Amino acid sequence: MKTINDYLDKYPDSFCPRPFQEMVLWYDRTVKICCVEEVMPNREEVAPNFDISETYRSSPRMQKVRETFLKGKWPKECARCKREEDRGTVSLRSMTSKPRKHKFYNRIIPSIEGSENIKLPMRVEFRVGNACNMKCRMCFPLVSSLLANEFIDNLEEIREEEWAWASGEYNLGAGSLEIENKPHWLEYNKKSLNWIEDSSIDNYMNELENNLDMLEHISENGLYLEWGIIGGEPTVTPAFFNMMEKLSKYEFKKYLILKITTNALVLNDKLMTQFSNVGRVPINISIDAPGKVHEYIRGIPQGSFEKIHNNYKKYRDMTATKIESETGKTTTTIISTVSILSIFSVPDLLDFYEENDFFIRSKVSFQFVENMDLNPYHLPFEMRQEISKKILNRLDQIKMEPTIDNGMISEPHNLRAMMTDLCKKYEDYPERYKKQAEGKMHPLKAFVARTKTLDKIRKQSIHSIDTYGYFNQIINYANKI
Repeated sequence: MKTINDYLDKYPDSFCPRPFQEMVLWYDRTVKICCVEEVMPNREEVAPNFDISETYRSSPRMQKVRETFLKGKWPKECARCKREEDRGTVSLRSMTSKPRKHKFYNRIIPSIEGSENIKLPMRVEFRVGNACNMKCRMCFPLVSSLLANEFIDNLEEIREEEWAWASGEYNLGAGSLEIENKPHWLEYNKKSLNWIEDSSIDNYMNELENNLDMLEHISENGLYLEWGIIGGEPTVTPAFFNMMEKLSKYEFKKYLILKITTNALVLNDKLMTQFSNVGRVPINISIDAPGKVHEYIRGIPQGSFEKIHNNYKKYRDMTATKIESETGKTTTTIISTVSILSIFSVPDLLDFYEENDFFIRSKVSFQFVENMDLNPYHLPFEMRQEISKKILNRLDQIKMEPTIDNGMISEPHNLRAMMTDLCKKYEDYPERYKKQAEGKMHPLKAFVARTKTLDKIRKQSIHSIDTYGYFNQIINYANKI
């Protein structure tokens, strides 16, 4: 029977192992194929309340996606990875598929049911709630309680704005402008803060505990059970600590890697101690720009960036070395999201990373934001060329020696391919970006309008971070569209 490695050899440019071994528990308590899936499941297609049971693992929806991959084709749900690979960057699919000679992949026999021989999902991503201590401008109310509250508190003002109707992604509902019933959303937001105590989580833990022999066997072949923990912000979500406490009582934790994505604003000594009690806890830290630009984008007080940097150093000193010695893998990944708000600061961010040994001690990875109004592809062509050239020139000056600490890479992950692709002409854009540009409101007009609204609400000013004058140019350009 064919293994995952066999399919990766046969379909190297399309096959993805993830649907055969992974599940993602989404913010609205449904289950997704992958965290970057673009086709949201219909309610009737999924089992709600974080059901990780066999009922969902072999649902018609999952079967259809797996069948498409087994035929060597791209499912429509996976368009984002296709776009990223077309621009020459590493997608989640290619990242997962890269170790195709992995011993573990030689042992999984994929099927439309998931796997013929390993019935449990080996990677589960828990979106533990939307409780958050930041209100990032590229984020959404469904993902951040502070954003949801800001939306509710300023509902009358926001509902009058054209950008709110042109871009449903920023509204309280998933893809809809359900702002008529304010009490409903107040109640929904309250419920959404913390939702991981469903019995299905306990059932899944018990199922793992009853399969210790299998977990031991696969760990001997180089792969551990992995849970991804994402908020909101996990470190301010009660459910996260509830999960950590539960884990400490189970034997299967010794085969578990608990990967946490955090903004690093709350990485205190107490939390570090809890990490040590659970075991292997590598973290992804989100940093978009240096200093005041990062603070502006993420809606946090002045001085917060320095605190994040200090917490990063604390984690590296207290926890990371131990995990790396045990697993031989990178423990700290810095994820920098490139948007219209952050792209002009990327050269300065590279300076910061180099001056503070990030390139030596961590893997640094870049990704484009996909939001309509923040997508850098909608900048004027000449501006894209100019900033891309600046970033590529700075990138050429960086000298990195590949190590375990930095993920065995010789330069920041994805950035060169991203900046090269950014200079393509409009006619060569992915269809998604063309549709954004041709929608109800031009993305740059939406950017200017939404920025103005949020600046007023938050008592901020984009001009405070306009060090190089680009934002003033964008405003003038958008006014002429």
